[in-house]
Amino acid sequence: MGTETKYKLFFCLASMLIVVFFNMCVTQSDELLTTQPEQKNQNQLPDNTPAHTATATPNATATSEAIIDLVSSAFATSSPTPSIVPTSTPILIETVQAIMETILTAVPTNTVAPKITPDLHSTAQAIVELVLTSIPTSSPTPLATMTTTPTQTPPPAYKSNQLNNDPLPEITDVINQIYPWVVSITVETLVKNRFLEMSNQGLGSGFIIRPDGYIVTSQHVVSGASSVQVHLNNGDTYSAIVIGEDEVTDLAVLKIDENQLPTAVFADSDQLNVGDWVLAIGNALAIKGGPTVTFGIVSGLGRTISTEFGEFYNLVQTDAAVNEGNSGGPLVNLEGDVIGINQAILRQAQGVGFAVSSSIADPVVKSLILHGHVKRPLIGFSGMTMTTDIADQLNIPFKEGVIVTEILSTGPAFKAGMRIRDVMTKINNTPTPDVPTWLVTLWSYQVGEQVEVEYEREGETFTTTVQLTQRPQ
Repeated sequence: MGTETKYKLFFCLASMLIVVFFNMCVTQSDELLTTQPEQKNQNQLPDNTPAHTATATPNATATSEAIIDLVSSAFATSSPTPSIVPTSTPILIETVQAIMETILTAVPTNTVAPKITPDLHSTAQAIVELVLTSIPTSSPTPLATMTTTPTQTPPPAYKSNQLNNDPLPEITDVINQIYPWVVSITVETLVKNRFLEMSNQGLGSGFIIRPDGYIVTSQHVVSGASSVQVHLNNGDTYSAIVIGEDEVTDLAVLKIDENQLPTAVFADSDQLNVGDWVLAIGNALAIKGGPTVTFGIVSGLGRTISTEFGEFYNLVQTDAAVNEGNSGGPLVNLEGDVIGINQAILRQAQGVGFAVSSSIADPVVKSLILHGHVKRPLIGFSGMTMTTDIADQLNIPFKEGVIVTEILSTGPAFKAGMRIRDVMTKINNTPTPDVPTWLVTLWSYQVGEQVEVEYEREGETFTTTVQLTQRPQ
């Protein structure tokens, strides 16, 4: 056998190895992949025979035929194209490696056989380069590319977050972590009129906050209820009692007679940023089959809204779908910790939901469990956010702050010298530019504490010390 014949044999056998290797790998895919078109290279061989460039695609048959065409064009061989038959034999990798080494031993070349691995892309490229470097030809190296073939390695536990390149955990892992402590709540309320007594059914959501049966929900879910039922995700149902309610934050705590329950953990919502990923979970629309999970981001922070249940402050806004029945359910981060309690939706808007932030809810829940109510400080006046329109109507200089609209004559602020139309601008040097900021700042203090209040009256600035008392229940 002459050297030229050996080279041709080598080239054909190596090409057939690629055929075998491609077909082996394609059978390992779980789905039918589409065929990419062949690409042709316009470069010319020394004998003016057009050179065809084989591109490794997910379709093994098309790629194999392209390589055989390259062999036939480069060496004018009349060998028939072999029949392409996929195989799934596990030992094919070892077989291909052995044949490659045998060929290189028979043909005079110093090239080392490439290591055959399950990695289709790198192995195919190495074989093609070996063929063209071992045989005197100027044919360009076919580029082995893999665009859609799945890898054989298991998917990572975390995927790339393209918004900020942070790792995203598998949502199913977070959901499995959350499900055990999310509950559904049904309530019955008796409505009486002059002629009869009717029973109304209501629904909501909640979550277990202590292993001895304490559950957090929204106050408007259980307000006025004659009976409350809590349904756990394991199928158990319990009668619950209302431990405490807080209308200011629309939060309530229930108690069921059970122990060793899985519990939620409050995260620090002060660390939230707009754009953070969140999940809303709850008994949406009372659909059977377990809680409904929706996924979105934090759309806004420190929101104030007015609802049929009152005005609420310092809320977390999210575009995760929140529906009727979600009230009282948790809004969680991707660590599975609670950063808010789902509270309300705007019916006139789509994709806008609100939740009581965990930084507000955590101390309220603890106080409800301990006292049955929330101990809040009282400063002794009501106010509204100062605007230029109000200043013009009252014919007073505009100053950013909270204008006093009502004041208790026996309250702390009155005793400290404040009066109606005063504009409070600071508490302990913390600016109070609007009512939400003022209330959040005020409620951060304890009953009995003294605070320094700065206010404006007819263009003059005054400072006074106010001793906070307890707000009536």
